[in-house]
Amino acid sequence: MQFPLVLPLKYKAVSPKGKAISGTGFTVLLSSTDIIFSADQPVRRGVRCELSIAWPVLLETHIRLQLVLRSVITRSEGQFVIARISKYEFRTRGPREDDL
Repeated sequence: MQFPLVLPLKYKAVSPKGKAISGTGFTVLLSSTDIIFSADQPVRRGVRCELSIAWPVLLETHIRLQLVLRSVITRSEGQFVIARISKYEFRTRGPREDDL
């Protein structure tokens, strides 16, 4: 089952040549195994990527969360990227809106 969520995210990856890649974007679709997101720069197929998504639901009504996904890019076309999720976890976030 896929969920059409539009949430801000940040991503970090390392290219096959060892170059660090980081950027921002938005989720498009999210499932338990895959994510489709828009990225502000190209991310190539086969690259391992960590995504931090600002989660919209608060823990205990006042603690902000982020969903952190470990993934591998399986397809990339223009600004849209598809990744296979290998691991996920929720982490707490600080009080500022821009602190993913």
